Amino acid sequence: MKKNYKRNEKLASTFDLVAKDFESIGPKYFTHFGHKLVEESGLKEGQDVLDIACGRGASLFKSSELKGLKGRLVGVDFSKEMIKNIRETASEKEIEDLEAYQMDAEKLLFDAETFDCVYCGLSMHFFSSPRLSLEEMYRVLKENGKVAISTWGIKKESGKKGVYERAYEKIFSKRATKGKSREIDLSSVEGLKTFLTSVRFMDVRVVVESKNFYYKSKEEWWTEQSNNATRGFFERIQTDHPDLFMAFKKACFDEVEKEMVEGRIKFEATVLYGYGIKSF
Repeated sequence: MKKNYKRNEKLASTFDLVAKDFESIGPKYFTHFGHKLVEESGLKEGQDVLDIACGRGASLFKSSELKGLKGRLVGVDFSKEMIKNIRETASEKEIEDLEAYQMDAEKLLFDAETFDCVYCGLSMHFFSSPRLSLEEMYRVLKENGKVAISTWGIKKESGKKGVYERAYEKIFSKRATKGKSREIDLSSVEGLKTFLTSVRFMDVRVVVESKNFYYKSKEEWWTEQSNNATRGFFERIQTDHPDLFMAFKKACFDEVEKEMVEGRIKFEATVLYGYGIKSF
């Protein structure tokens, strides 16, 4: 428990640092995928909405457009700075009915059967217990309410390692970093379906979208990466290997240059959108 608490604290600190400039530079892929998550969900006018790990509000503000003036609109995030920015943006957009709270996805402070739709976009992999967070989503949904989550997908036919992994191996040889091992598969269609049905959701369906995004330069790519969750990874290298960080950055630039197409850096993204109904 203490290990998970420290992990969550560190993640919250990272997101607090990047909140102000999050998705202000580079291709706005979080906005695209956040909008698509809501658009595919069948949200109806006047429904009560909860967006978990709402970030800068890609799904939250799209929900506001589709549900209209009726119904409750709530966003929660474990980063206090993200919540601060959500409130400021809501004020700028003159969205008066929006509620935003700093809250743990694994312990939602809402009564059971409160919302018609619960969204969680590209965030499940950050949670200490994805299953516990999904159980909480199920609990706060009304009967026949809908859950909608998106996850990063992995192309089965691609055995190519990512830019960071290739760069890390180049600088640190066999000490290559490894991601946290999880028993739950959120990156495949069958894995996501199994995950949703394991928490009693019915009529589960998964939509797959692959889309290319482009950065104008290596500098834009690096700056954008430094203003999302990847910043935490960069900071760990700076702390553990301060003398090698600039060599790692150069290795990243060398590797990302291999992803360039007509002078731009191509980011090939595959996202899974999973939907399910709460039915007793």
